[in-house]
Amino acid sequence: MLRMPARCCKRAACHCLVQNVNLLARERRIDAKVAHPAWMGDEAVRKQLGIGEQEQAVAVLEFGLPI
Repeated sequence: MLRMPARCCKRAACHCLVQNVNLLARERRIDAKVAHPAWMGDEAVRKQLGIGEQEQAVAVLEFGLPI
């Protein structure tokens, strides 16, 4: 999960970072999937994951070996 301070988070910059990590993983033959699950906006789940009040989740990156 990628976390960034909410006040510093510029969505376009965050998504560029996510895309670059995704491309790097694929270049190294690691499967990567970008997800934006509904729980990212759920306060209770965010608290359990340790995401602070001044932070927000922007994406979940799932990595694995190709089948």
